Amino acid sequence: MEALKNQNGITLFEVLATITILAIITPLIFGVLTNGQKEYNNQSGNNRHLSNITYAMNAITKDMRCNPSDVNLISSSILETLNCDGTTTNLYKFDNSDVNNMKLLLNGTPLLEHIVSFNVSPDPSISGTNYKVTIGYLDKRNNSKNYETSIKIR
Repeated sequence: MEALKNQNGITLFEVLATITILAIITPLIFGVLTNGQKEYNNQSGNNRHLSNITYAMNAITKDMRCNPSDVNLISSSILETLNCDGTTTNLYKFDNSDVNNMKLLLNGTPLLEHIVSFNVSPDPSISGTNYKVTIGYLDKRNNSKNYETSIKIR
């Protein structure tokens, strides 16, 4: 009997308590990690999409400012400009023929995909010749967002 009293170790109760605590904490940790990864993927997708929209807006602005007298607003979703080289015509057109993947086309080639609207209109709020360009898109959570810029022709 003396030998049993002096033994050091853990009891069955301590093992069960440890397993119970781990069973509670482990799903919480994995839930936090899973949600963090999901948010990271959503944000990186949104950032890529916004980067593409910014590129398109910069291209439109550059074309409109290079030859301001050759800007032709055919309709609110079709814009024709003369390229900076002065010889090539650029045609920006909103293509909504595929409802699941609406596009902004540049001379028939997709410049932007997965947008919901493209609108160009004269902007009378600023003196001179100005245009307001708006591109609507859906973020990764399907919230409708608008990216808008005013282009002042100099």
